[in-house]
Amino acid sequence: MENLNTVAKISAKIIEISFWIVTGLVIIGLGLTIIYPNMFNEILQIDGANVYLKAEMSNDVTLMINQDGSVNFTTLRLGCILLVFICSIMAMIARNINLIFKSMDGTNKNTKKASPFQLDVVRMVREIGIFFIAIPIITLIFELIMMTIYGPSTYSPSVDIHNVFTGIIVLCLSQVFAYGSKLEEDVDGLI
Repeated sequence: MENLNTVAKISAKIIEISFWIVTGLVIIGLGLTIIYPNMFNEILQIDGANVYLKAEMSNDVTLMINQDGSVNFTTLRLGCILLVFICSIMAMIARNINLIFKSMDGTNKNTKKASPFQLDVVRMVREIGIFFIAIPIITLIFELIMMTIYGPSTYSPSVDIHNVFTGIIVLCLSQVFAYGSKLEEDVDGLI
């Protein structure tokens, strides 16, 4: 069991760091679209990449290419902003998972004891549920903006219900942890 917890802590930390790195790279890319926008148009002209993107990629990518082969910076910037939000949320989910495992084995400096049943763990589990529900909401807002820009015939919004259900399940689990925390406090008070 201890080996599994160690693997989970390490994996969660690696995932967290990876999402933060991607977030940083996307922010840099977003900055480059403002500072040096011609770079993206030059990249698309290399080796017929423009033709490849139009022929092989999804509707989201083709909306980033104008009819003349230049980059549609409105779509690209909006996509970068969405990616920053999503990657940041995913990094926070991985961070909370890591901290929960640290709380369970007593290595989290912010918790009082080695137990999953404490208020900080309840808060972190609740945050994970909220983060999972926030992802489709943020994506829906982005898609509504895209539909407003391009029209419903080109872009239609949808909601990934899986993340909503995952968030609801995690919120239910947070109530279980809250109840366990209360029981553990009562037992500690009796001893």
